[in-house]
Amino acid sequence: MRWMALWLMGVVAPAATLELDTSTTLLNSSLFSTGTTYVAAFQLNGAGNGSTLAALSLFDLGGGSGLPASPADLTAGLFSVGPLPALSAGIWQSNGMLTLNVDPLNVTALYTQAFTAGTVFRFDFLLTTNVGAGLTPDQFSFQLYDSGLSELLYDSAFDAVPGVTVPEPGTMSLCGAMGVLVWLIRSKASRRPGPGGRV
Repeated sequence: MRWMALWLMGVVAPAATLELDTSTTLLNSSLFSTGTTYVAAFQLNGAGNGSTLAALSLFDLGGGSGLPASPADLTAGLFSVGPLPALSAGIWQSNGMLTLNVDPLNVTALYTQAFTAGTVFRFDFLLTTNVGAGLTPDQFSFQLYDSGLSELLYDSAFDAVPGVTVPEPGTMSLCGAMGVLVWLIRSKASRRPGPGGRV
């Protein structure tokens, strides 16, 4: 219901597809590799100027396999997984979807889940925002980590700007990556589940 209200009052940026394949060079100079286990991190960061929704769908592992969602997966803020939230497959379930929401009171939404790579990794995303022109836009970012979440391997960010969906590899994407690492450190230090949870 919340996303529908946001959709009706917001401005939609064009849908985009993010894709990695076996020719994609990662940040450590290796190639995205079939059979390797990675952690996908999806994050939406708000600037506190309005509300933004990131709707992700059409996940394609290119013959790879998704690992079941686990309580150890890092999550934060407002998110939902579907179409069947209780399935352990999480976003890798058939017709899997993920929505991330930010607003002035909840400025970060984070969801992570591991997978074993096939020949491609692909998903579509659509950003909907009511942040006005001239204000700092909210930003959706995708990061790929090694299976232990110790090495950032890929990072791409997109501003939620009406009519524009362009990678923005600047400061905000680095902040997003740091946010995931800070969350990991805090989670391990406290040894208890972090805020948020599967909806």
